[in-house]
Amino acid sequence: MTEKPKQLMRIPTRPVSTGGDLETFIEKNQNLISGIILAIFLLVGGWYVYKNYYKEPLEKEAAEQMWQAQFQFEQDSFNLALNNPGGGYDGFLGIIENYPGTRAANLSKYYAGVSYLRLGNYDKALEYLEDYDPHTPVMKTMKYGVMGDVLSEQDQLEQASKYYKKAYEAAWDHSDFLAAYYLLKYGELQEELGNKEEAHRAYTDIKKYFPKTPDARQIDLFIGRVE
Repeated sequence: MTEKPKQLMRIPTRPVSTGGDLETFIEKNQNLISGIILAIFLLVGGWYVYKNYYKEPLEKEAAEQMWQAQFQFEQDSFNLALNNPGGGYDGFLGIIENYPGTRAANLSKYYAGVSYLRLGNYDKALEYLEDYDPHTPVMKTMKYGVMGDVLSEQDQLEQASKYYKKAYEAAWDHSDFLAAYYLLKYGELQEELGNKEEAHRAYTDIKKYFPKTPDARQIDLFIGRVE
């Protein structure tokens, strides 16, 4: 008896379209998809409104408020710069409080820290300096350097020395003047702490790497002192 031929499986020659499945998914989830699209629209639109109609005007207003406080700061009138610079303008403390999140408020924290240092209120100085977020290598150097000054005034020499080191490291590739200035301060504190080898290294680095800076002019005297 002749066997009936087996039916061969037909192999598709092209991918089966899944378009129907996608359409079904969309039909079943219209509310979810609409909600996602609306959320994205609100997010993008909300950021645009925040940036252009709130953030930028606030930044401009804060910067305009700041100039009088800076003027008083430059005149060494630190109490006025902090609290009441005159002319109806905010001092640094007012700018920090009234314009949070702005560049002017952030920079005001640095000015407030320096002002409190000059006024002898070291705890307040550290508080504002620690909260300041520098955005350039030079301002990072200045932040660490002033923190070193504050700690040095409090006779916390080990801690002050660490911040002077951070200051000159931040300035190393960006400002010979600042790098040499804070490297000398670091060396002097190391010398005062009895670490003559470390002080010698700091002084000779000034002579080697920053020979054209003002602090290099008398550096041989410092080197000779610790040899």
